[in-house]
Amino acid sequence: MEYELLSKIFYKKPTEYESIYDARFNSEASIKLPIKIHENVGFIFNTNEITKLLVKIYKTINKINLLRTHLPNIAINSYIIKSLKDEIALTNEIEGVRSTRKEIEDAIDSIKNDKSARFKGLVDKYFKLISNEIIPLNNCEDIRTIYDALVLPEIEKENLPDGILFRKEPVQVVSATQKEKHRGIMPESKIIESLDLCLDFLKLLFCKWVVNRNVSNFVSTTSSKKNKGIIR
Repeated sequence: MEYELLSKIFYKKPTEYESIYDARFNSEASIKLPIKIHENVGFIFNTNEITKLLVKIYKTINKINLLRTHLPNIAINSYIIKSLKDEIALTNEIEGVRSTRKEIEDAIDSIKNDKSARFKGLVDKYFKLISNEIIPLNNCEDIRTIYDALVLPEIEKENLPDGILFRKEPVQVVSATQKEKHRGIMPESKIIESLDLCLDFLKLLFCKWVVNRNVSNFVSTTSSKKNKGIIR
């Protein structure tokens, strides 16, 4: 039987929604989260699909690691740089940030030559992750430090964060046609509280790392849908 999202059941089967929700929430396969979403306890319902995907991911990682042992370092480094360029270009496209391949290449070169360049902070963080260098991520101050390194040089003066760590006023993410896609949490104290919860969740050891990070991303950008604390 194909798994059906609670968000769909909410509209398709409104009379069955509560019983299905309760069954999933109270299931042994359900992982309760230390957060609330629209005043309801968040949870992950660990479906067979998720488990199979996790197994597939780990098997793929093992295959990649095995193949890597047969490649010369020059080939590995070349592939890493190509993948890095593609990743940054795609991320910028998704976020609506204008960038060229030349700018990304210049940013990569700037790390090697210790020069200034657009996106240098972003590239520097990728290189640190690749080299397994520890990037502190324990509190909101650490998040602000990462933010400053990644994007602060790209922000116009009038749009700089004006709060203690983040922003005092409401913020929206809009499309190219100025349609609102997401409205930020307010006030700033609520932003800090929500991010602290996300950081606490990231530290939990009982949750698989792939699910863990995807959930944290969801929590930090929760939509305004008025269904219960549903992750999956």
